[in-house]
Amino acid sequence: MAVLLTALACPAAAQRAPVVPPGGWLFTWIKAPAQTNFSATPIGSKMGKAETYYLNSPITFYYVPIEFAFGDAAVKRAADEAGIKTIYFVDYEFINVLTIYQRMTIRVFGD
Repeated sequence: MAVLLTALACPAAAQRAPVVPPGGWLFTWIKAPAQTNFSATPIGSKMGKAETYYLNSPITFYYVPIEFAFGDAAVKRAADEAGIKTIYFVDYEFINVLTIYQRMTIRVFGD
């Protein structure tokens, strides 16, 4: 019961993902680091990336939008792809075109 009451008491914004790019209806292209301590952060010799995609069809089926989302933009997946055992730095890139096509890319740097 305490867990349920705690979940209901927390605002929805507090339960969001740590990286939420700002939206733009027409076009958005954001490339940013996921960290802020740049002076003490080495880059490493390897880079791995992982992506997710979102497609929103303008066609509806009985007023229900047809949407597709696929991919895995997890830091672990990006690190595993490049054989990275020690992660030093993470950044992301987000592209949105007319809210029809969206792509989120996570890049992991390390050794």
